[in-house]
Amino acid sequence: MCMAKKPGYQQKDFGEAQGLTLVISPDGEAGSLQIKQDARLHQLILPANAELSFATNSNRHYYVHQIDGSLIVKGDDGKEETLLPGDGIKIESLNSLSFSAKDAPVKALVFDLP
Repeated sequence: MCMAKKPGYQQKDFGEAQGLTLVISPDGEAGSLQIKQDARLHQLILPANAELSFATNSNRHYYVHQIDGSLIVKGDDGKEETLLPGDGIKIESLNSLSFSAKDAPVKALVFDLP
C-alpha cells in the first residue's frame, strides 16, 4: 500500500520587502510556505542602483527569473549577465552571486534547486 502525502494549499502575502525574501522552502523556514520538494524560492526586490550578495552552494543549481527592471547577475567566476523582464538564467557550480539593479527598481525570483 502506497502512503502518498496529501496535497496541500497555502497562501501568504510576502509584501514588498527589499532584498531576498524566502517564499518557499521544504521546512517552512522563516515563515515561508512549505513545499514537499528539495527546493527553495526567494523573492528578490531591489531599489534602483542597489546591490545584494547571495551565498550559494556550488553543489546546487540556481535559476533567476527576471520580472521587472534590469538586473545584473554576477557570479564569483567573474561572469556577468544583464536580465530584462521575462529573461532567465541557469547558474551552477558557484559559491556566491551578486545582484545589481540599474536605474530602476528590480523584481525577480531566485530558485534554489538540487
